[in-house]
Amino acid sequence: MKKINFALLALLVLSFFACNKNINKAKTNDKTGKILLRQQLKKGDSYTQTVESTQKILIPSMSMEMPMESKFITNAFVSQVSPEGNITTETTYKKIYFKQSNPMTGDLIFDSEDSTKQDEPLSNLKDLKTKKVTIVTAPNGKVLSNDDNFSKQSFSKVNNEFPDTPVAINDTWERTSEIENYQIGKMESINTYKMIDRSNGIVSLEINGKFMMTGKEIGSQVGTIKIDEKTGLTLESSITQKLTMNTQGMDINIESNIKITTNK
Repeated sequence: MKKINFALLALLVLSFFACNKNINKAKTNDKTGKILLRQQLKKGDSYTQTVESTQKILIPSMSMEMPMESKFITNAFVSQVSPEGNITTETTYKKIYFKQSNPMTGDLIFDSEDSTKQDEPLSNLKDLKTKKVTIVTAPNGKVLSNDDNFSKQSFSKVNNEFPDTPVAINDTWERTSEIENYQIGKMESINTYKMIDRSNGIVSLEINGKFMMTGKEIGSQVGTIKIDEKTGLTLESSITQKLTMNTQGMDINIESNIKITTNK
């Protein structure tokens, strides 16, 4: 029986959400007031993104709870925009912090800024520090390529395509993404996005989603996303996730609260 890496299991869900949140610039149709969501960053643009998360892994059969907290800070630089509008972004992890408490084995900690707090089970995070990750996205937000092996351990396909037509307040659209991991197998996330507000240059979206595995619903996620129309970047997003899955005969509940902020 393979040992369950609960730290990786927790990061799995966090990474899945974070990679789905590269929301984009909006074009306004002056006649209808609707907005066409598209990525339109320019070569030379740069920004810093912070992903903060608190999580709890619950194992009901063992009456065990493992809290987790993490913080990832990345710098992104747009190195190329193709004639078709495909955007190549070079992203570097500047700060990585992860802590998980386990009542049976104690704490696991990784702090990229403190070499004395880099526990071996989390050594894969050390490789991320200062590593340059190249991601290519289409104008509609679809990820065309991603050379980050850490991400590839978590998911095999990310579908982040935006509507083909402009949207207005109360309009909704649905997108599906897939995770494949050796510990849990394949899992789908089916999300419905709704535009709930547009004011002062900010577009606000509401997200309601569910997680599916082998045709069965195993969890949900809800939250809000705020987009700066001028830059196309996500100013702020806040998401709550809840999942129940069975791994090696054990039911495991994961509760997460994730916040993402972006600064130019």
